Amino acid sequence: MIVQHEEAATLYEKVIDQDPLFKEATYNLGLTFELLGDDDNAVKWFKEAMRLTRSSSADPAAAFGCTRFRKGQYEDAMRLFRTALSVDPSHGKSMVGQPLGLLGAS
Repeated sequence: MIVQHEEAATLYEKVIDQDPLFKEATYNLGLTFELLGDDDNAVKWFKEAMRLTRSSSADPAAAFGCTRFRKGQYEDAMRLFRTALSVDPSHGKSMVGQPLGLLGAS
């Protein structure tokens, strides 16, 4: 499975080289790095996806929030979940993540 994720990362990077504004590819590359356990690169690409999508997708902010939550950075995670919810008030991952962030911060 890891080999497939590594191959996917390589393909997404090639796509992004061809079209740096391809929002879905940047987000999917972040998810791929997350699956590979490479949080630094996942964060890099989630940030880029957030920049590209601005207010059109909650997914990058929510995924970034989950990464921060796993690192114990609960306040940062909460901020990112709120950002995602401001884009899509019914975003499931953020609706669940926000209360978990409160539990972790206390």
